[in-house]
Amino acid sequence: MIRTPVVAALALLALAACTEQTHSLVVADDACVGYGFHVGTPQYRLCSEHEAVAPGSGRNLAGLGPVR
Repeated sequence: MIRTPVVAALALLALAACTEQTHSLVVADDACVGYGFHVGTPQYRLCSEHEAVAPGSGRNLAGLGPVR
């Protein structure tokens, strides 16, 4: 009788151990977030690469529309 709840509790603990939590740090004045891109998307990566080459060059991202 006690065996079933114990086995179920152990299975639940094993399942919980397999999960992970991911944290992302986004700078408040990140230009790409300001343009409407979401962190982790290909468009955000392209925007970040563009901004790394020409930081503060203004909002001249022709062809890189926001993710909808």
